[in-house]
Amino acid sequence: MILKNLSLLALSVLLLGAPLAEAYCSTEDMSAELGEVRSQGNIGWCYANTAADLISYKYRKQWNGFQASAIFIALGYNYKQNSSEPGSYIFTEGGDIRAAINYANEIGYSCPRPLDNVFVLGGFNLEIKQKLYIAEKLKSLFDKRLTSSDGWKAWRDYLYDLQQKKSIISRISEEDLEKALALELNLAVVEIAKGICQPYKDNMKISIQKSDIGRYFSDDTEYYDDVLKQRVMKKPDLMELIDRQITAKNVVGIDYEIKLISKDPKDSDSHASVIVGREMRAGQCYYKIRNSWGPECGFEDATGKVIPRYNAKVECSEGHVWVKGTDLKANLSSIAYIRP
Repeated sequence: MILKNLSLLALSVLLLGAPLAEAYCSTEDMSAELGEVRSQGNIGWCYANTAADLISYKYRKQWNGFQASAIFIALGYNYKQNSSEPGSYIFTEGGDIRAAINYANEIGYSCPRPLDNVFVLGGFNLEIKQKLYIAEKLKSLFDKRLTSSDGWKAWRDYLYDLQQKKSIISRISEEDLEKALALELNLAVVEIAKGICQPYKDNMKISIQKSDIGRYFSDDTEYYDDVLKQRVMKKPDLMELIDRQITAKNVVGIDYEIKLISKDPKDSDSHASVIVGREMRAGQCYYKIRNSWGPECGFEDATGKVIPRYNAKVECSEGHVWVKGTDLKANLSSIAYIRP
């Protein structure tokens, strides 16, 4: 009798296994609500791009399609995190998703995403990091402008050049620019950014309860269960928490080993992106990652040959990457989301 019951149980599992799997991996796709993927360029601000996407998704209806600026978040985050440190740190790379969201929340508003272009001082054929460092030259020339006639000319010539190229300083008055540049470099950059964003302060308000920000790591020993509405004293299953949010049609920020998508299998760096969907394929759940490397899935080398940006195990479409659930789980280190 026991064997018979076990056989019936096994048969039930076989018969019901696929439908149960399909139920937890129902097809969801929120990518269209965030538009084209972001491009972090050659600066390590993936965490800020992820935070900006989570905030943008949260306020997608209130902001009438506007999205948060990742660079505005990164600059303020760096100042808040490092203001007690000496030297130049405003362009420091790497950071925490939740802390970045908290900074944006403390400021209480955001800049629209299109202004990321002018934050990097526009008009120059340079990568993002090099464009940002133009601010250092601007500050240096400002400090030397009164030392000699040549210093004054160099300052005015560079200022005119930036204005003609529709850079960031064409968005604020010279008076406000000089007030900002009179400060030390790190604070000067933040104040210029705030000056640019001031007109959007009322239209892009941010007010998120800290308790509504979920942030969990693979080595945590407890977590807040959104279903039970209480803290649970056990290690969180990050994939289960992701699935709950996706089922609720919410997007999830993830920290993971970059080798999951990178062409270099030995790459041990960490990376941050946003999960915006999932679907079942041949009995396995796949997740749609919104990356921040731009919409291109490859690039041309000097000979014109197209070089894939991602490894062969993942599928890229317009900067979104589909990955197998088991592979994601093996490389996942933490998650972050803003509760709906």
